[in-house]
Amino acid sequence: MDTRLAAQQIRLTEWAGIIHARNESGQTVKEFCRQNEITETQYFYWLRRVRAAALQEHASSFAELPAPANSPAPSPGGTDVIIEIGRARVRVSNACSRDTLSMVMEVLGNA
Repeated sequence: MDTRLAAQQIRLTEWAGIIHARNESGQTVKEFCRQNEITETQYFYWLRRVRAAALQEHASSFAELPAPANSPAPSPGGTDVIIEIGRARVRVSNACSRDTLSMVMEVLGNA
């Protein structure tokens, strides 16, 4: 990792902590910034950067699965099984096809 990228990661981590502290404080952004000698412009700039980094980090962990053309309609009974692997949670209807479930499990196993 080059030094510029490392410095950027450190700043993002620091600002994520500052943003978290503001959220936990219950103060408005204006009050928090005044008390901590931060300009509101700085706060909102880094809020956008932290959010963008978080979205980029999690974007690769999402996989959209198309519904099979011949999938049966969902049953009125609802969910029969809930599968949890790590932070992922999948609700599986009793109308879910074996192929679809197999595809979901494969994606979760590679996440």
